Amino acid sequence: MNKNKCGKMRDKSNPYEIWILETTGGLWEWFVLKKYQIPRNEASNPYARWMCAVRSPNTFGSFDMGDVYARDIINVGAYRIKRINDYLKSNGTIEGSIGDAFGVIRDPIYDDGEVD
Repeated sequence: MNKNKCGKMRDKSNPYEIWILETTGGLWEWFVLKKYQIPRNEASNPYARWMCAVRSPNTFGSFDMGDVYARDIINVGAYRIKRINDYLKSNGTIEGSIGDAFGVIRDPIYDDGEVD
């Protein structure tokens, strides 16, 4: 039996994952604070959800927190940040592409990889 490595709630200063989407309207960020299922089960469940802190052009710099369907984040074309600590330290002061600065995973495949 696999254990859910993202099953305990974290603070937004220490998320399991960060997903981003750069749009013409601004940057969307999903800080994943908890996942309710293991990745294998998420992949087959269209209603799999994550507890997220979300910052967008509509939140005026602050975060809204709540459950989000994982498929909504992935299907919109968001990318997962590889270097989370560097991203958090930057505090939004980024020159150039976010992907170039922090690395992104452009193929959002569910995996059972280690989580920080």
